[in-house]
Amino acid sequence: MTKEKIEKYKNKLQKERAAIIRDIADLEKPIDLNTDVDHGEGKTDEATELSDQAGEDNDLKARLDDIDSALEKIEKGDYGICESCGKEIEDEVLDVDFESRLCKECKTKNQLANIL
Repeated sequence: MTKEKIEKYKNKLQKERAAIIRDIADLEKPIDLNTDVDHGEGKTDEATELSDQAGEDNDLKARLDDIDSALEKIEKGDYGICESCGKEIEDEVLDVDFESRLCKECKTKNQLANIL
């Protein structure tokens, strides 16, 4: 992979990382549902909102970990190499999923294995 392509992906990863950090910070702000929690309905709404927020927060943190891993790989010089087969990850995969750990073929195999 050329230095220009690596720099392009690095910039995308850094921008995505900054956006995710902002999103996580927003999610960690206290929730004000403007409801009277003394009523059962208000408690249910708050519990649902907190549950949804926790799930989204976990998803964002997992994505942030993947991005940090990809940025580390750039620094080490092994970004864009499939962790499963060792082949170069296709641009079409990295253009959609900058932090991808697998090439197209291995992603497909992995998805099929999860279905079965």
